[in-house]
Amino acid sequence: MRKKPKSIRTILFSTSTSLFLLYVLVTSIIAVNIYIFNVGDMLTKQIKESSKQVVINYENYFENAIAVSNSIQNKVNNIDVVNNKEMIGLYFDDITTLRNEINGIAFYDLDGKLIVSDSKSSAMMDVSGEDFFHKALEEPLINNFSK
Repeated sequence: MRKKPKSIRTILFSTSTSLFLLYVLVTSIIAVNIYIFNVGDMLTKQIKESSKQVVINYENYFENAIAVSNSIQNKVNNIDVVNNKEMIGLYFDDITTLRNEINGIAFYDLDGKLIVSDSKSSAMMDVSGEDFFHKALEEPLINNFSK
């Protein structure tokens, strides 16, 4: 039995269909690779930017806290704190009202006894056994903050 020769229509159809499928396959592979590369690249950039923003926020928070600490230190250096507890307490209240990042302020003597604090926080009367207090005594030139 002799095979019937393929018609020109069948040859053109099968050839064009094969080329079209190959084109679609290659295009799809290229598109997926470009998409994966771009998504990965964008994700990496976004993570880097988010990390930078976290660090900047962290630095700003501590810069603000240290600025408040320095402001308080300047204020109490010029005032007899023991005799002006009410005025210093009101000053601390003003600071905690104006600065959202400051939850409470307390002023202690070198023995860890509370001298004055803001009216909103419940400051401990004696912090002589607390870790942050010992660190503050060991490093008097460094601002120390407790939880």
